Amino acid sequence: GAYDAIIVDCFAGQDRVPLPCRSAQFYGGARSLLKHDGLLLQNVWARSSASTEVGNDFNAAVAALTGVFGQKPHQEVAFDAPQSLEYILYGVNGQRWLSLLPADDF
Repeated sequence: GAYDAIIVDCFAGQDRVPLPCRSAQFYGGARSLLKHDGLLLQNVWARSSASTEVGNDFNAAVAALTGVFGQKPHQEVAFDAPQSLEYILYGVNGQRWLSLLPADDF
């Protein structure tokens, strides 16, 4: 691929990431655009008062990223409030970025 990093910030209504932006096919296509040591970052809600389906969408995104990148994505909390929890998920190719990523927030 040609890119060092790809940033995905794709939402539909109710804080949900549409299926085409959280599928294995999407992540596979994005990964093919990355250099051998590239990084995919995606903004994803894990909890939202706007929709009870957000948690399922988050788990599906994590599973798809895990399948495509061969390892569970690194996770960093971007926003945390009682009604909402937002993560940045990192799909990593190679080792280049690992020392720069934050420790996983769970």
